[in-house]
Amino acid sequence: MRKKGSQPPAPVPSLVKKENRVLFSSASVEWYTPTKLYQQFVRRWGPFTLDPCATKRTTKCQKFYTQEQDGLLQSWAGEGVFCNSPYGRQGEGAAPWVEKGFNSVRLPYNPSPKVLFLLPARTETEWWQDLVEPGRLKGLVEVRFLRGRVCFGYCAHTDKNGVYWPECLEGNPRRPAGFPSAAVIFRPPGSFEPFKFSAAR
Repeated sequence: MRKKGSQPPAPVPSLVKKENRVLFSSASVEWYTPTKLYQQFVRRWGPFTLDPCATKRTTKCQKFYTQEQDGLLQSWAGEGVFCNSPYGRQGEGAAPWVEKGFNSVRLPYNPSPKVLFLLPARTETEWWQDLVEPGRLKGLVEVRFLRGRVCFGYCAHTDKNGVYWPECLEGNPRRPAGFPSAAVIFRPPGSFEPFKFSAAR
């Protein structure tokens, strides 16, 4: 309780500068995967053969689908998939992609051997609780929370304050994302190998 006549506590300053709030929040859907981070995924979980949510300039795989082709409508059968999907507010934009990955590793014929998603770690949301958490608890989904905040790349844009930001495909270390991230890996039932944290240190 504050004593009578005392000043109210100063507000805690935001960790994300005002001009970064639109881009570096889950309200933005344009998030380019830094090559260095993708290479770490390849060493641990690769190789990957399909990037279903990419552009010609940002794809991480030789085979990819653009927004116009709509990777949600395409087959992922038999492909090792890496997907950094649109996020949207609170990450709900990722939900249909995660559902697609969940079903792709369970196809009765030629299932995807693995599907790795780079996702906002929104563990409190409905899509995480419905699509990720049940599989994690049953040992069917591997979740690796990434240390720190990812410095995503971004397209050229003008923010709401009228400041122009040129394209930066590999991300700016001075402009980290305003949310934590996680690698979520789906595999066909029965093929899961428990992740040993000590082995990755």
